[in-house]
Amino acid sequence: MDNLQDHSGSPTPAKTAPPAPFFWRRMASDGITVKVDRKLDYETISAAAMAIADSSGIGQLTMRNLALRLDSGTMSIYRYVLHKDDLLDLIFDRVFAEIPTPAARVAYDWRRSLIEIAIATRQVMLQHPWIAILFIRRPMLGPNYLRWQESLLAATATSGRSIDAQSRIIGSLWAYLSGYLIYEFGDFEMRRNEEPAAHSQQSAHLQEQLSSGKLPHLAKFLKSRPPTPSDAEFEFGLKALLEGLAIARLA
Repeated sequence: MDNLQDHSGSPTPAKTAPPAPFFWRRMASDGITVKVDRKLDYETISAAAMAIADSSGIGQLTMRNLALRLDSGTMSIYRYVLHKDDLLDLIFDRVFAEIPTPAARVAYDWRRSLIEIAIATRQVMLQHPWIAILFIRRPMLGPNYLRWQESLLAATATSGRSIDAQSRIIGSLWAYLSGYLIYEFGDFEMRRNEEPAAHSQQSAHLQEQLSSGKLPHLAKFLKSRPPTPSDAEFEFGLKALLEGLAIARLA
């Protein structure tokens, strides 16, 4: 029955189950004392889930595939993660666990610290191209992400600098870093999935447009073979950004 009847004859809405606790809170307070499967824990599950995403793409990260990789029962995994979003949160945060934080220095140099963090972050994330979609799909609230965010705040904290200034510096850095990564991921995916016939048609179309004479600046730009994404190009833009922020008196 969908509804219950009270004594007056009026329908009473059926009780609904409360929502599951937030994943990171549930994980932190999870007192698993008797394991359903001795091989399983959060570390093992997250490592296996990341391996699937790295080798086959995030679309292949399913509970069934995870169970096969772990040689475990699907229901045993559900003891730890309730659905795929939990898995995504685990591997998202696992990426941030791989990013080293800069060593403390006696001589304070906020730009050098941010350069180190940004370079390390890009190097790690390039190994996990699937992370790009999670930038907009999942909340960043795992313990390793919070540690990473803390390192940015520590690097930009100095006497006389306001919280607003810190926010602008970190926000600008993340906009550049995430934008550059998405550019690189997009270029990688396009090259990986592009079919020769489609590439030929696209090249012919572009050449027609450039030959029309209506796009002289673009024609000159492409003819010069502009630089492609690289470590050097990334670091050039990164340093230019931070120099600009310093000139803007956010230092």
